[in-house]
Amino acid sequence: MSANSPQTASRATDFFHNVLWSWLGVLFSLVAGLLLSPYVIHHLGDERYGIWVLVFSLVDYYGLVDFGFRSAVVKYAAHFRATGEMDRLETLIATGLVYFSIAAIVVAAASFAIARNVTRWFNVPPRDADAFRFLTITVGIAFALGVVFSTCTAVLEGYQRFDITSRIMIVNNAVRVSGCFAAIYLGFGLKAMGICVLGGQIIGYALTYWSLRRILPGRTFAPRKARLSSLRQMLSYGAHTFVANISLIVLNQDAPLLIGHFLSARLVAYYSFPLRLLSYSVDLVGRLGMVTGTKAAELTAYGDMKTIARMAILVNRYCLMMFLPLTVYLAIFGRQMLVVWLNPAFGAESAPLLPVLGAGLVVAVAAQYNSSAILYGLAKHAALARAVLVEAILSVAGLWYAIPRYGILGAAYITAVLMIVSRGIVVPYAVSRYLDVAYGRYMWGIYGKALSIAAPVSAVTWLANHAIGEPASWAVVLGGGAAMAACYYALVFFRGVEPEHRAMVLAWAKAGLRNLH
Repeated sequence: MSANSPQTASRATDFFHNVLWSWLGVLFSLVAGLLLSPYVIHHLGDERYGIWVLVFSLVDYYGLVDFGFRSAVVKYAAHFRATGEMDRLETLIATGLVYFSIAAIVVAAASFAIARNVTRWFNVPPRDADAFRFLTITVGIAFALGVVFSTCTAVLEGYQRFDITSRIMIVNNAVRVSGCFAAIYLGFGLKAMGICVLGGQIIGYALTYWSLRRILPGRTFAPRKARLSSLRQMLSYGAHTFVANISLIVLNQDAPLLIGHFLSARLVAYYSFPLRLLSYSVDLVGRLGMVTGTKAAELTAYGDMKTIARMAILVNRYCLMMFLPLTVYLAIFGRQMLVVWLNPAFGAESAPLLPVLGAGLVVAVAAQYNSSAILYGLAKHAALARAVLVEAILSVAGLWYAIPRYGILGAAYITAVLMIVSRGIVVPYAVSRYLDVAYGRYMWGIYGKALSIAAPVSAVTWLANHAIGEPASWAVVLGGGAAMAACYYALVFFRGVEPEHRAMVLAWAKAGLRNLH
């Protein structure tokens, strides 16, 4: 056994544990979201659910004040931890806190200014105009609090303490979701839900700051320690991140906002719900990207590019394998599920969007999100910034043309095609070039096994569902999905997972069973 084997095994175990904690937090959010969204639709109606989505789409644009600084804090916190430069870490944190506190004041002020005019920009029923304005202010203030404490969260991620950030995420979501359920059950509406969001954020960010103080005892982050040199360093790294962030905000939110402007809040609901169904699971990939990004930054500090290349292929492959069956399931059973879960209107309007948006998210996000994260870790994310900037420009132009003419299905096609070309083809090419891996080998290493397993399982499932007449019943929706998932994941575990990773999972499962006894 080589001298590096224990260290390599330790790294793999730490990475595995970070992934599990990150997924635990996202899974809680996934379950909470899947329970809350239908509850809102059933009790408040399709239109008010569309308003709820519109508010968050609008507030998401406040992320422009980030200027890429948060990603810089993650990068340099991981780097300074690896090099032991704790004084520079203190300066980094103090500088980030000063900047983001100023940015939070700007965000809070903007929320009040925007709320005065927001009902002029979107087709919202007059009865809901006051709630729309109130939500814009309340959720905006909650976002401003997140801006203040984003430095703290970024440092925890740079330290790879995803166990802490996941626990905080669970507490935050538990307060928010349980509060929203209670508010609706007691007969309150959108305003009370906005207050619940604010309450969850306050508790979550208080825990974040407390956690940071615990992992860095004795360190001070007073404003006097902030330095322009640290700000310039953050800006140098974050400049490309800022371009990427602007572009991604536009790409994530331009379709709901333009649908709300040209069409109606009801159609925002029909577009956004299937997108959220898919995106909830993509959040698992996004959380994993936080782990791979910080790990890539750490390995870059050690000059270990070979390990980064292997990690890029395997993590992307595993993310694709994890997400692919959900997309296939929604493409096959989506209409039936929406009819029995929500109402026939969602089945008719939203179901055609599921295979289109699913294809885009599978190729561009599930299979390649970690490619983007690794570019950040390598500090080579200028390529990503250029790709998504072009994608965002074409998206706004395409949606502006397509939505009034082709409705929400046209919006789905524009969104899916552009993300596949940009983030599914161009970005992995940049990664393969920086890591000195052949592009064909890189792409086949990600897609080959996953697609070879998914194709026959998908074909058999579709034929079986079609043969029985595609009935809209829970027995078929749940039973068919469970059977498909069981077959697919069994094949993935024995044919798609690397032997050493399969052994690691089995060892972890056996240890868990022993602890139960």
